Amino acid sequence: MSLALEPLEPEMTQVRGDNVSNHPAFGMVSVNRIHSTGTTLFASDLRHAEIIELEIYEGQMVERDGVQNPSRATRRPITSISLSSAQWATLVSSFGLGEGVPCTLNRTKTGDSVRIPPIKRMESTRQRFDRNIEEAAQRQLANLAEDLQSLGTLMAKGKAGKRELEELYRSMSAHLGNLPKNLSFSTQLIQESMDSIVSAGKAELEASAVGVALRLGIKEIGRLAELENKTDE
Repeated sequence: MSLALEPLEPEMTQVRGDNVSNHPAFGMVSVNRIHSTGTTLFASDLRHAEIIELEIYEGQMVERDGVQNPSRATRRPITSISLSSAQWATLVSSFGLGEGVPCTLNRTKTGDSVRIPPIKRMESTRQRFDRNIEEAAQRQLANLAEDLQSLGTLMAKGKAGKRELEELYRSMSAHLGNLPKNLSFSTQLIQESMDSIVSAGKAELEASAVGVALRLGIKEIGRLAELENKTDE
């Protein structure tokens, strides 16, 4: 059982006439929408042209003329993560469910802030399941090869007992029966994964559309404000 830490009073210093308070627990967080030419994210099979970046900074309280303003105490974030629009939507709508939502670490801090290399794209979902199907088939074929080897051994003996033949027959029947079942199961997993990818893709498109509409809306508001100012003049 861990002991509770004693509260620590913020430390106040004078910086260019401002009262600046610092405390290890002070932090600032920001969320930004980032555009790219195509980014690979953890646990996502899509290439993302638009991602959500969440950054956490050490914080401080700056007091000037009696007015307090929280601000970043460091130029670089303590940690930075990227999420797809679908992952972000899942994050904000699934409090306390499961082990969490996958995210991609961009920066971490162990002493100094260190950049983390981006993820190099590996095999696609289809390639992964093709490999799984091939591996499943190879395992069953290896079992059948052992059965054939046992059959060859019995034939070389020139005689085989009824019990030995029955055991070999049951083994071959089981392996032959498991082959289509395993392939069918792998195909089912492929379909479920593809459905998940399509759903995530739809969420990405919807989020991108909302982002575009929001940016156009802001530009339109700015344009209307300029027209109104010109009209007032």
